[in-house]
Amino acid sequence: MKLDELEKMAQQTAAFGVHPSGEYIYSFYIEQLQAFAKLVAEHERNEIIEILDASTGYVQMDLIRERT
Repeated sequence: MKLDELEKMAQQTAAFGVHPSGEYIYSFYIEQLQAFAKLVAEHERNEIIEILDASTGYVQMDLIRERT
């Protein structure tokens, strides 16, 4: 996963502002952190499914899809 993808997901779930230097400052409450973690896990799971779809990993795809 690339840094820009993580930043987009963080912006979806966190309170954030911009530091005078131009960098983003993220602030998470526990619920927001949990939502962020779920987004990251979902993204990773989808990437794994794509890899397995393109390979011979047909048996494991259903196991990955069922994870929550």
